[in-house]
Amino acid sequence: PGRFLDPHQKVAEFCKLLRHPGLLHCVRTLIGRDPEPFQTITSHKGSQQGEHSDSIHMTTFPLGYLSAAWIAFEDIHPDSGPLIYYPGSHRLPYLFSKDVGIAEGEFHGDYTPYHDKYEPAIKRLIEDKKLEPHYFHAKKGDVLIWHANLIHGGSQRRNLQYSRKAVV
Repeated sequence: PGRFLDPHQKVAEFCKLLRHPGLLHCVRTLIGRDPEPFQTITSHKGSQQGEHSDSIHMTTFPLGYLSAAWIAFEDIHPDSGPLIYYPGSHRLPYLFSKDVGIAEGEFHGDYTPYHDKYEPAIKRLIEDKKLEPHYFHAKKGDVLIWHANLIHGGSQRRNLQYSRKAVV
């Protein structure tokens, strides 16, 4: 599918990147707590994943202490399906499964409720709040750190010849 979950568990270099002191310092400064890095996702092409907040998949208790870092392994071409994000959306109320009518246990293994209920709710939120999309046209080595409630996704891949090599 173009993405691999948790390569840091098998490849030492990804584990070192996950725990990079400079990255951890930046996250600590932003969230005001010591980070506990726990997941990586690598990609070699644009995901075209619909807009979402990471909070639909996981969160913290208390709320507000989950972040992500997207690191470009190459210059990201505008036609490769760059990361799309909506500045300021992290300040909106959290939108959880129960808020869009997804019952507990309904989401496991079957993404139909996610596509049918959550994604339309996010699209309405973007429209209702008049959120403007921005695109992360990164250069190799650029890092984007975001709050887990930031609405983001993978934009349309306009040219399938372009890769989008990165790690989150």
